Amino acid sequence: MMKHILMVDSMVQNRKHVIDILGEYYKVSEACSGEEALHSLEQVKPDLILLNTDMPVMDGYETMECIKENEKTADIPIVFLMEVSEQEGEIRGLDMGAMDVICKPFDPAVFVSRIQRVLQIDATRKNLEMAARQDVLAGLWNRKYMEEMIERLARSNKGCFFLLDLDNFKWANDHLGHIAGDELLIDFARGIENSVENGIVSRIGGDEFAVLLPDIHEQKEAEQAAELMKRETEKRICNMGKCGEYVSVSIGITALSEEGNTFRKLYNQADKALYYVKQNGKRGYHFYSPVRSTDYMCEEKGVAADLEQIQEMVREKSARRGAYVVEQDGFKSIYQFIARYIERTRQEVQILLLTLYRESRESEDAMCMERAMGMLGKEITQHLRKGDISNRFSSSQYVVIVMDASTKNGKVVAERIIQNYNVKNGPEGIALRYDIRKISTNGEK
Repeated sequence: MMKHILMVDSMVQNRKHVIDILGEYYKVSEACSGEEALHSLEQVKPDLILLNTDMPVMDGYETMECIKENEKTADIPIVFLMEVSEQEGEIRGLDMGAMDVICKPFDPAVFVSRIQRVLQIDATRKNLEMAARQDVLAGLWNRKYMEEMIERLARSNKGCFFLLDLDNFKWANDHLGHIAGDELLIDFARGIENSVENGIVSRIGGDEFAVLLPDIHEQKEAEQAAELMKRETEKRICNMGKCGEYVSVSIGITALSEEGNTFRKLYNQADKALYYVKQNGKRGYHFYSPVRSTDYMCEEKGVAADLEQIQEMVREKSARRGAYVVEQDGFKSIYQFIARYIERTRQEVQILLLTLYRESRESEDAMCMERAMGMLGKEITQHLRKGDISNRFSSSQYVVIVMDASTKNGKVVAERIIQNYNVKNGPEGIALRYDIRKISTNGEK
């Protein structure tokens, strides 16, 4: 594609002379003043600007200052044209950032050669800057570029940041080799790209990727975008044989805020949401929500207000089935509130610990345990009530609070989960057991 040069000079004959020389090699447009040049740059961004220093009203130096102050035009290479050789003028132009200073009269062949040289240097510079912002393996933007884009949206209250991580990526490297692991990362990157429009996709490092979608803010929109990313990437993972059985994707999401956005802030928030997904069975997405002390505690209002808070927290407002799944900090706070509540009401509440354990050496593969935990998590979701609370406590255990239940009823719940888990034929050599205890506040068991 032919390069575009903007020639800025108040003298018609000077502009015509340059067009006659360069018109054979480049597309040349013209402006008769600094003001006209600035207006033109609002419409079209050329590849190079030829700027005469000696112009009325706004000279070349003032025009260049305005061009460099504008973020959208600051990177356009500028070549100064001077009527005669003036050492002070040349030094001033170069100090301001001009790529070259050419004095008139000039030889046409030398003039063309010097313009070509400036354009080649600028192309090399842009290629180097591009390379510094790209991930070589995945062919995406890298963390540095993502940080720059977020800085531009420092005070935006619109947009969402997504952190994506491949679940069990180590399994792919260990069992299929690092070359296959690299191929998986490349396919994963293409899957993210295919699911994203008007967004920035980057590889943060290892098997961790980030997406910035500046045009959305609502949680529902973000979750729809995450679902599409998950679906597109998992299609590609399934095409890699056994990877489809072991490798999946988890996504943490957070919203940009007009209170201030930095990469570190958004990354930390999305990472917390991602950790929540990892701790609750993986292969899913979660929208970050900051935990405020008032969400869990209201000392001034007493026990009645505490119960109000508990009921709000443990009964989901969505139509999802099953127990209310929370992170460990939230689980601890809810437990404390329930303990205070039953101290007053004497209502029975059971705490149930479901533990997966290995019955044979054949089941020592960590991926087998992870699959079993995924199956157990689904059974808990399907067979507990919305008022119950669950938390993935460790790599092999779920802990559940069963509300309004006697010990006998709690055992029925546990045995039903175990029965359904066994019917689904979990990984061979891994069995499920449970322990149950009534929640109390005075040490009784």
